[in-house]
Amino acid sequence: MKKVFCCIVALVLAVSMAVSVFSIDFGYGVMPYYEYFGNYYVDLYKLNGTTVESTVFFEANSYTYRLVADCSLQKKGFLGIWSNVETWNVTVYSGSINDVRTFAVDESGTYRLKVELKAYYKLEKEEATFYSREV
Repeated sequence: MKKVFCCIVALVLAVSMAVSVFSIDFGYGVMPYYEYFGNYYVDLYKLNGTTVESTVFFEANSYTYRLVADCSLQKKGFLGIWSNVETWNVTVYSGSINDVRTFAVDESGTYRLKVELKAYYKLEKEEATFYSREV
């Protein structure tokens, strides 16, 4: 009886470990669900050695009356600490945010885009933070 119990416990552990292995993010992974906005895209692209282009896209749902994106171009500093190089705000009262900008940067630096989005519906607010890839 003890051997059967040990076999069942080992099988349960093996299955649970296999499930966690299959949940690894291979690039696209599981996208979180947001109630007040749908499609979104945040990216930073290096055009050449000293110029980057940021792209911020958020699509409001039909009942969302305002989207606010607080954007920051950040540079990685000493000990991996990120600091803001440029900041800006984009606000729309219907539809979507589609903001593309270019920035002059140091050729040797590592940069990313941080976007803090707030979506409003009646008296409710949904907030989320997004990061681009590092370039």
